[in-house]
Amino acid sequence: MKYHENATGADKLVYNRIIEQVDAGVSVAAIARELNITRKTVYAVRDRRNQTQNEAIK
Repeated sequence: MKYHENATGADKLVYNRIIEQVDAGVSVAAIARELNITRKTVYAVRDRRNQTQNEAIK
């Protein structure tokens, strides 16, 4: 995946913005429009982060 927690440069900036927006309750469609990426990408980043957090809790 291009956008992930350990990404660098512009990819890291996009990842951070996705996470900020998701945490703020912004819709997936709005995030995708703002960053000019697909909704599928936003869902993938969000779901992967949630999975990682859930594994850390266990």
